[in-house]
Amino acid sequence: LNNRTNETINGQITVIFEGSGAQTIAITMLPSPVLLSLEELSVETADQWQLSPNPAATEVHSSLILKEAVLVRSDGVVVRNYKDTQLLDVSNIPSGLYMIISKGITKKLVVK
Repeated sequence: LNNRTNETINGQITVIFEGSGAQTIAITMLPSPVLLSLEELSVETADQWQLSPNPAATEVHSSLILKEAVLVRSDGVVVRNYKDTQLLDVSNIPSGLYMIISKGITKKLVVK
C-alpha cells in the first residue's frame, strides 16, 4: 500500500490451491471500478461453466452465455471485456496464463 494509511483497494482476491505438497496463494487485485455483474451464479451453474479449447490460440467457446466477463492477465491487468457472448476472442493476445472472470466466478485460461 506504499506505506500510506487510510488507503482502500477494491478488487478480487483469488486463492488457488494445487497439488498435495506445499500450497501457494495467488492474490490478484483488479483495478477499480470493474463491474463484473450484479447477479450471482448458483453453485450448479458455476460447475456447468466450461471453456474450450483450453489452451486456446484464437478463440474460446464458453458453455454458458456470459452477460459480462473480463479477461485478466496473471498480474491483474484487464486485457479484454466481453458482453453477451459465448465466443471469446483471444487473438492477438500474448501467450500466457489468464483468468476469465464473470459473475464473481473465475476460470483459468491458457493462451498459446
